[in-house]
Amino acid sequence: MKAFFKKSGIIVGSVLAAVLIILLIASALGGGLHSFRDLLSPVDRLVNAGMDKLEHIYGYMYNYDKLVAENAELRSRVAELEAAVRDSASSNEENAQLKKLLGLAEENEDYVFVDAALVSWTASSWSSSFSINKGSKAGIEAGDCVITEDGFLIGQVTEVSRRSATVQTILDSASGVGAVTDAGVIAVAEGDYTLMGQNRLRLAYIEEADMVVSGDKVITSGKGGIYPSGLVIGTVESVSLDPSGLSASAVIVPDADISGLTTLYIITDYDPEG
Repeated sequence: MKAFFKKSGIIVGSVLAAVLIILLIASALGGGLHSFRDLLSPVDRLVNAGMDKLEHIYGYMYNYDKLVAENAELRSRVAELEAAVRDSASSNEENAQLKKLLGLAEENEDYVFVDAALVSWTASSWSSSFSINKGSKAGIEAGDCVITEDGFLIGQVTEVSRRSATVQTILDSASGVGAVTDAGVIAVAEGDYTLMGQNRLRLAYIEEADMVVSGDKVITSGKGGIYPSGLVIGTVESVSLDPSGLSASAVIVPDADISGLTTLYIITDYDPEG
């Protein structure tokens, strides 16, 4: 844009020089004022046209700069509004989680909760575990049960440091928990390496296989005192007989969205008899 104004200045300077030459010629010829005006008229029109063009360009540049400034201000305001919407959505989500947790706590008055955030997943294809941002300083111990705000089972704390801990999920092949279906069938929900990649686990050691069907809800039995009873593990997806025909196993889809976890809750204390 500077180059343009520099070029325009050269043009205007050339026009003025031409006017001066014409004045000198008119004076030398002695044509008089009338002749001079006639001679100068085309130049005058050219100068006026040039000035009108420069004024138009200046007006355009002024308005352009003004629009740029207004546009920047509008973008800044839009960014602020978008941030406010995100904060509001986050607050609404947190409130919804807390309401669900409050409902769970009211149903299980003996539960003591500690909230935590998932920090990172363990870099191994052989296991399903992750680190959280709370540890022994927050009252967390190895063996503690980990759930969502809905009471869906996620897994169990296996390692603890002062400010962090490791959680082994129910998908891990080393995981196992006493379970019962909503029809009262006793079994064990355990991780299976071949199912882990499909976000599934297995229901094994089923006592009454003929009573287990797709759609059955599977919850913790509370046997062994490690997990509280009544925590939702998942839903039976399919049932299959072993080749011998003497036993059966089932595939469970966990109710917890394990791959999408962010915030979770650790049950640090509960009454096994409660």
